Amino acid sequence: MVDSGKQRAASYAACKTALLIAQVDASIALDSLEQIRNFGVLSNQRVSELNDLAGRLDERYFDLQDQDELNLDLQVKALYFFSQARAITAVAFAGGADALTAAMEAIYEALMAVADDGHEINNAVLEALGKDPIG
Repeated sequence: MVDSGKQRAASYAACKTALLIAQVDASIALDSLEQIRNFGVLSNQRVSELNDLAGRLDERYFDLQDQDELNLDLQVKALYFFSQARAITAVAFAGGADALTAAMEAIYEALMAVADDGHEINNAVLEALGKDPIG
């Protein structure tokens, strides 16, 4: 079993990588990630704020996705919002009180944020756990 410190480190690594790949520059997400690194948890209010932001991004995703399924530019933009929402949701989960649940949920959301590039998330998590990255 991995101790809670390693679980927190894995959550942080997954979120940091997801935010980078999804090109999230929202200060609330970046500040929250820093709080997780320093304190391991987020306040309920901060988690709520992150979830609100992710919800707004999801709305933009759905709006664009519904506009024209054949318009590749719109679909790419929709996926951009989807990825950002998932990365921010990962941060919200990572700040949870229970380290194991936080790690499982945050890593899952981080992987969804970068669906085609999960390799980088996996390697960030493995490195945080002190394990060798996958080729």
